[in-house]
Amino acid sequence: MKKFIPLLLAVFAFALVSCEKDPDMDKPDNKYLVYTNYDKEANFKAFETYYLLDSILVIGDSKDAEYWKDESAQEILSAYVTNMNNRGYVRVGKREDADLGLQVSYVKSTYYFTDYGRPEW
Repeated sequence: MKKFIPLLLAVFAFALVSCEKDPDMDKPDNKYLVYTNYDKEANFKAFETYYLLDSILVIGDSKDAEYWKDESAQEILSAYVTNMNNRGYVRVGKREDADLGLQVSYVKSTYYFTDYGRPEW
């Protein structure tokens, strides 16, 4: 029985450490994972203008598009605007007038499905 107690404590401690809650969308912090995807062949020095929506696309369970528009989202988007402007790009109001388009997205939920195809696995 005495050998069982440390094992139980180790499993309980692991369970506490491994739990991670979703980020609070009302309090942005530096714990977001940033993934950037772009055309590796593009010559970004040739671009002068950019278009950025006034909201963040939320990728979640809904089939319809959801957008994050509150004060926290505006704070994140303003950082994009500041960085783009500091690099010499000019923000335009219509996407048709832009050389470059930016899409900021937030992945709210992720599901993983694994199928081994064989019942004996």
